[in-house]
Amino acid sequence: MIRTTALLVTLLWGGAVLLGNSAVVIAQTTDFRIETDVLEDGHARPVVQTLTLFQDGIAYDFTRGDEDNCVLVDPQRDRIVLMNSKHQLRTEVSINEMKHLIESARTQAAGTSLAVFLIGASKTEVVDGVVKVGDEHLHYQATTQRVSHPGVATLYQEFADSMARLNAWASAGTPPFARLALNQAVADLNALPVEIRRSMKVGGKTLVHISRLHPTWLLSKSDRLKISEAQKGLVAFTQVDYATFQSRTRAINNEVASGN
Repeated sequence: MIRTTALLVTLLWGGAVLLGNSAVVIAQTTDFRIETDVLEDGHARPVVQTLTLFQDGIAYDFTRGDEDNCVLVDPQRDRIVLMNSKHQLRTEVSINEMKHLIESARTQAAGTSLAVFLIGASKTEVVDGVVKVGDEHLHYQATTQRVSHPGVATLYQEFADSMARLNAWASAGTPPFARLALNQAVADLNALPVEIRRSMKVGGKTLVHISRLHPTWLLSKSDRLKISEAQKGLVAFTQVDYATFQSRTRAINNEVASGN
């Protein structure tokens, strides 16, 4: 399943200059890695862990425990590529087409039950590096960390926007309008998120997820190997349409789960 990544930043490598309670991240390159932990509120164990590698303007996203799948976000070539190494399949989605579909959905949502998500997404507040978007139906709160390299904030926004749109389109789930507004507000600060709390009302209950991001301003040897293998898959894997990719990879997962 494709999942939307929301993030919390903890500086692990050099290039951080602490200034009181804030920090300026100094990145000399746009090649970097981000490890992400997503937790349910009140729980210490992550429900999802991901590794996202950024190299040459492309993001390669991997989910821990699901090493067969990779999502590649390549804005320069207007594509999101989903790859499954076990079945050697890949499928591509146009980033611009996805944008148009989501904007069309935004227009159609007015006057429907989804209108509450539009109203909330229009409510953005930025105070002292803390970004708030939404209302009681769906609310995001992010603390941020400035980055000195402008490319880092842009790369993160492009990746986060693409994943938010893809998840909304693929799963017909929660509209991404509030998350897109959050991403834009963070990018306008030339920053990365430090912590994002996502609160959403579901059936009378409020579900809260917290995401944490751990960036490292250096790609390891194993990171570069993962990128190399993904690049080989772009050439070697059979390209299919999205529906075929989903049905084939789901069938694989079902076989594994049943022991067949």
